[in-house]
Amino acid sequence: MTQGKRIFAYLGEGLLALVALALLLTGLTLLAMTDDRGRFTVEEEDFSAEGDVLVGDSWDESVYRVGGVIESSEVRVELDGGSPLFAGFAAKEDVERFLEGTAHTLVHRATNAQGPTSEAVAGAKLAEDPAQADIWVASVEGQGPQSLVLDAAGLEGEYVPVVVNLEGGDSTSGSLATYYEVPFLGTVTWSLIGVGLVGLAGSVWLVVRTRRKAVSAA
Repeated sequence: MTQGKRIFAYLGEGLLALVALALLLTGLTLLAMTDDRGRFTVEEEDFSAEGDVLVGDSWDESVYRVGGVIESSEVRVELDGGSPLFAGFAAKEDVERFLEGTAHTLVHRATNAQGPTSEAVAGAKLAEDPAQADIWVASVEGQGPQSLVLDAAGLEGEYVPVVVNLEGGDSTSGSLATYYEVPFLGTVTWSLIGVGLVGLAGSVWLVVRTRRKAVSAA
């Protein structure tokens, strides 16, 4: 094998190794973002904000159902507890009417630049018992750690999580996670990992073969 051919062989083998490594890392990343039920976890973050009433960013599953990108999704809010708490999901417009003129804190999801942020909205103290409102599609109430789950399958439009500290308090903390049922996610994930491993092994074998040919020709 001439030196020129050997250089081209090494370049091709190196390119194969890079592509295989990219596929492997993509598959491993998807695997790390998949929960024990095979769902894709996109958002999973902690929050802590001051105020008796916390309102999270809206969620619209119908946007992600376009083209069959996902089959369904689930939004889960875990609250640390302490004081008695109420938490519920309701349509965005219903929450806006329910909290009109009421003091509350908007909690915005994290971005690439920073973690969750909060924004205080001035108003009067919430006078109505939130559990009595008929706007909630899912809700939970109690003292101590609470878990609120919204099964968004079939819902249309924007829905908002609301957390109310029923006794008032300095702050409320917890976590929020969003899970997606993605068709063939497991198959795609393990296929990427398998192809990546085979590609890496193949590129190593080719490099060794090229090296041996070069030594034999010397």
